[in-house]
Amino acid sequence: MENTALKLLETLATKLDTTTEYVWSVLIKQAPISAITNVSYLIISIIVPILLWKLHSYFYRQKMYESEYSEFVITLMGALTLLTLICLGVGIALIPSIISGLFNPEYWALQQILSYLK
Repeated sequence: MENTALKLLETLATKLDTTTEYVWSVLIKQAPISAITNVSYLIISIIVPILLWKLHSYFYRQKMYESEYSEFVITLMGALTLLTLICLGVGIALIPSIISGLFNPEYWALQQILSYLK
């Protein structure tokens, strides 16, 4: 570990009134939990576009795009599509954290410590 990361870990351990080894072990145990949380977010961000497509199909079959509510429906679908794309982008960006959290928790813990140094 870098000296600055080690100092940060020691400072954190001192503030928590515990040892550096304990804080490190807690961080390593947190890695799979964080990865599973990120996997669930990724799954949700994949399911939502499917539901959005079903909603679009429903509106299309009901001819809502040609009704008096067309402006509202188009605005709603546009906003939901934009929100879905943002969530999907975040979900895809979480993939490296998922992989490191599940398969290399020490690296994940080190990345968490180093992110606080920036």
